[in-house]
Amino acid sequence: WTASKGSTTPSVENVRALVFLNTGAITVTDFLKGSSAQQLLVLGDGFTTIQHGTRVKNASGVNLLLAANKVYQYILYANVWYGLTTT
Repeated sequence: WTASKGSTTPSVENVRALVFLNTGAITVTDFLKGSSAQQLLVLGDGFTTIQHGTRVKNASGVNLLLAANKVYQYILYANVWYGLTTT
């Protein structure tokens, strides 16, 4: 599934893989409508940053700029997305 350009909170309802195709800097703060224990693969574009915060915990512990053509993995547990991939 391709995220809408400029979306900061894309819906991942019934989605296993999410592709970002932004052409300018954008910061994602949450993945909406996920289900408990859902795993999500995310393909980076070099422009999208995943914000580390209360709803998303990147493995690095800080905001994460997604490298172009690199796959990242997240899992939803207790309404928090946890990043499984480090840079």
